[in-house]
Amino acid sequence: MFKSVSIVFLFFTFTTAAQEKWGVSLSVSNQGQVDQVLNGFYYPAHETAYQDDATEGKLLNLKYNLTTSYALKPNLQCRLRIGFGQRNNESVQDYAPSYWEFNDEQQLLEIAPSIALTEQMGKLTLTGGVELPFYIISDFKQTLYYAEFSDAVITQYSLYRLSMDGGLIYGVNGFANIRFQLNKRFSFFTEFNTGIMRSQLGDKLRSYGTVYPTGGTPTEAPTVEFDKVQSKTYFSSIQAQLGITVHF
Repeated sequence: MFKSVSIVFLFFTFTTAAQEKWGVSLSVSNQGQVDQVLNGFYYPAHETAYQDDATEGKLLNLKYNLTTSYALKPNLQCRLRIGFGQRNNESVQDYAPSYWEFNDEQQLLEIAPSIALTEQMGKLTLTGGVELPFYIISDFKQTLYYAEFSDAVITQYSLYRLSMDGGLIYGVNGFANIRFQLNKRFSFFTEFNTGIMRSQLGDKLRSYGTVYPTGGTPTEAPTVEFDKVQSKTYFSSIQAQLGITVHF
């Protein structure tokens, strides 16, 4: 009997202590830490320029985050965030006798270790600290489909592709987190991140395409290739997160 009670007591003690130490969070956020510089480098006008006169369009620009945290002390924790973002811009300009269809895509991966101080106030926990975000940016790819019509019949269409090399973005950020404890296991939180960032983007810009006349021979458009690079230090916009944490 004593042995059974001891095992139950040790299990309860272990799980209670673990609940105070570990947390795993899932959140969704904007891409505030990198939006400003990516838009400026990869879009000649602005991010939604092709949608200004579009008859329809769609913009996807979110980041999904997985964060683990460990309490070194009651008011001190270390954290690691891994984030994945998809940047996709689609638009259509359908004005007879021409039709344009644009599609841009790019991905990013973030790794961000951090350390923070916490203060508990009833069911609210306030957290603030310093993080080191490191982003790997994929190549930027754009596809353009263009068609010309005469009496609702296609006379020719063209397919163009443009690509630019990706790169790295890294820096030092501060963050503030407000968490509301639902129960021992779950809590909701919101978090804001901003700071000094450094971008190293690009290498080559490449553009090529093919024109397909109706009943004629396809013609290759001239290939364009030149250097396009950027090294820039900047103060980032705010990344805003909203998520849920499971405590162990």
